[in-house]
Amino acid sequence: MPPVPLNLQAFEVESSTKAKDFCQNIATRLLLKSPEGFSLFVKISDKVRGIVPSLTYQVFFMKKLWTTTVPGKDSFADSIFHYYQELPKYLRGYHKCSREEVFQLAALIYRVKFEDDKSHFPTIPKMLRELVPQDLIRQMSPDDWKRSLVAYFNKQAGKSREEAKLMFLKTIYKWPTFGSAFFEVKQTTEPNFPEILLIAINKHGVSLIDPKTKDVLTTHPFTKISNWSSGNTYFHITIGNLVRGSKLLCETSLGYKMDDLLTSYISQMLTTMNKQRSGPRPSNWGRTFANQLWTMSRSPSGSSDGSRLTGESSAASGDDPGEGPSGSRHYNHDEDEDEPSSEDDYL
Repeated sequence: MPPVPLNLQAFEVESSTKAKDFCQNIATRLLLKSPEGFSLFVKISDKVRGIVPSLTYQVFFMKKLWTTTVPGKDSFADSIFHYYQELPKYLRGYHKCSREEVFQLAALIYRVKFEDDKSHFPTIPKMLRELVPQDLIRQMSPDDWKRSLVAYFNKQAGKSREEAKLMFLKTIYKWPTFGSAFFEVKQTTEPNFPEILLIAINKHGVSLIDPKTKDVLTTHPFTKISNWSSGNTYFHITIGNLVRGSKLLCETSLGYKMDDLLTSYISQMLTTMNKQRSGPRPSNWGRTFANQLWTMSRSPSGSSDGSRLTGESSAASGDDPGEGPSGSRHYNHDEDEDEPSSEDDYL
């Protein structure tokens, strides 16, 4: 399957165009099976040309919510988006994986780059940062990495570039951190956890990860999250009852992005559960979950800066990740749920 020439795609946008409709148009043009989970991300920067300030921006179309993503279900989405969004997170060393998986994935990444061309084998030691998680590179010598990669590459003989992308995705799909957005934070409330934590937000909820061992210390499902808030320098979350629940207080400049993503996941699940409530004979679990989420969306917040459900995402400056939106958030069924966000940390 040849890659779609994205550089040749042009879309007409009017001032009245809604983000949801724009996402549908892009998905249709790229032959995606569904725009579900995709969103628009806006990266804004201020520049001064001469004495006249100007505002420049870029709009990205990417997968944001991975709730229903299964590798192999949509070959175009896998090839154009899923592989290239998951690869950087893997190479940054956010996932816990075995050495055998690292060998296999390195060979697949090489195959995506060069297919069956073996002429680049001699340069493998110089391109390890493009093939192996950065925190694992020093565990072996460059020549040992090369020998292992070549051995696994030969086991995959005959695989095409697109098949290699799918094999890569199917491997990491088995991990609990697949489809996560990762945020490094400094936590100040839990003495049993490291001070520096890696927080992963994905379809399972909010996971706390030891950044050194990559062990998932705990995962808080969305049904257990009763309140959250964010600001330019923090992200706070309450687990369990608003009165007796435990709180996790984090120092981070990306709190508003964590807030936006958590809000989007819970809003999506709330919408799904509400549809089940109105459908024929919803299950007890569905009714309970929907009622919990509905209560959460209507409960008063102890914070005034972003702790309620919303159907909106945020547009933020790409130059200063510490600047985020403020003010109360409210869930509104009539609002467009695909408003643009900043793309930086969903990659």
